[in-house]
Amino acid sequence: MPNIDIADLLPTAPLHWTSILHYAVLLSALFLLITSGEKASLLHILIMAALALLTGADLYIDQFPISRLFVFIGRVLILGIPLILAGISPTEQTRSFSVLTAILAFPILAITFLTGVLGSPFGDPRILAWY
Repeated sequence: MPNIDIADLLPTAPLHWTSILHYAVLLSALFLLITSGEKASLLHILIMAALALLTGADLYIDQFPISRLFVFIGRVLILGIPLILAGISPTEQTRSFSVLTAILAFPILAITFLTGVLGSPFGDPRILAWY
């Protein structure tokens, strides 16, 4: 059986504030799934799955040679998907929490532009090598 080091599975800077925002978006996607309940359509569930997959992939974005354009598009989708969910959500609680998720996702998109200006302690360590 191969020896797999747990440290290889952790994202870059797992306790950085941008990583914590990613975790919060992931948890809110789970909460959206739980609160939507039986009233959610299959499309709603698939869109929530896309949000979770994009957010999880963005945590490991520095591990793969991906174009900066696709990183930007992914982060725009991380912000846009909760807004789409707010429009198609079956309950009022899910709508309001979708807006809160979008508010949590906004700094992830904003830091994409501000990492070069802010530098090492505040910028996103996953894209710091771009600057």
